[in-house]
Amino acid sequence: MNLSDILAQIRAKDPFYSSGRILSSMVTTPNSVAVKAFYMFIDTNAGDYGVFKNLAKMEKYVIRKLSQILGCVSNECRGYIVSGGSEANFLSLWLLRNLALKMKNIRKPEIIVSPTVHYSILKAANALNIRVVYSKLNKHLKMDATSIQNLITKRTIAIVANAGSTELGFVDDLNSISKIAYENEVPIHVDAAYGGFILPFIKTVNFQGFRLESVYTITADPHKTLFTPVPSGGFFVKNRKILKYIRFAPKYLSRKPSETLTGTRSGGAIASVYAILRFVGLREIARMHRKCYKLALDFYGKIKRTGKFKTFGKPETPIVCFKPFDTDSRELIKALRRRGWIIYRCPVVDGLRVVFMPHVTKDVIGEFLDDLLEIV
Repeated sequence: MNLSDILAQIRAKDPFYSSGRILSSMVTTPNSVAVKAFYMFIDTNAGDYGVFKNLAKMEKYVIRKLSQILGCVSNECRGYIVSGGSEANFLSLWLLRNLALKMKNIRKPEIIVSPTVHYSILKAANALNIRVVYSKLNKHLKMDATSIQNLITKRTIAIVANAGSTELGFVDDLNSISKIAYENEVPIHVDAAYGGFILPFIKTVNFQGFRLESVYTITADPHKTLFTPVPSGGFFVKNRKILKYIRFAPKYLSRKPSETLTGTRSGGAIASVYAILRFVGLREIARMHRKCYKLALDFYGKIKRTGKFKTFGKPETPIVCFKPFDTDSRELIKALRRRGWIIYRCPVVDGLRVVFMPHVTKDVIGEFLDDLLEIV
């Protein structure tokens, strides 16, 4: 048996996105153009600017284009393609912590987060010795902006807001949060790992991103919603000048400093995003997101009309959470898994969560709905 056969056998033991039955994933089968670009640059290291100068130019192009999608209206926005949302969130909190130490001498830093915050923020806070303060959730299951004012102290270094929360897909009221942040001179980090490259295209909410004065950093992941291979996350800052607070000089390399967590970074990830922007195009990306959102909206309506499930508001991104009235959510998930459906819980509401990625088709979701109704 040759290598290909052995690897194929191992891979076949885990499910493929093409089956359509992976219902809670925020990644999907990567675009073939992006895959080709990834392989062509698989031997390149974006951390070594002395060797891969043209890769660095490619990354500058990618960051400029993606920053514009995220609301950048100046030439000062910067960033990097990193390993994923977790690293981008870590970099953002690291940067804002060091900025607060330098500018305000804050030595016991705190951040204000939503109860729906992604766990990577909590991991980063733990590693960086930052105290986490939770806001309330409002009736729409978003960060309660009115509760933030009373939580801000002299130790607050940032407010972390969601633009497409991981569980529910909802977008915090960034306009209201930004006003409070501005009045109190507190930066905002927007975790838009999922929503950053969806919301500007489906326009369900008015996503301002960097247009809001208090937004300093944004996380948005190409490997989620630009359909590039894993790993390719996005770390973005409004003003390049503050990057000096996480800057290190690897003296044995080129003069170019390091402003990321990892030294070695995948050139393939950068090339794959470049290929999407240049050879697939944002118009096609927008079409795919609108198709996914339309299917999510249709599913939401059908679930609601059955009268068998509690729903939690009209979707703002292609995510639908729902809770059965008469069946335990955990038991329902087990029953669905026995029928081959891979679906996760939505713990904040003790429900089930479906993420509508391109591999989740209309036919597949019809089969899922049939099984779901038959079980409940």
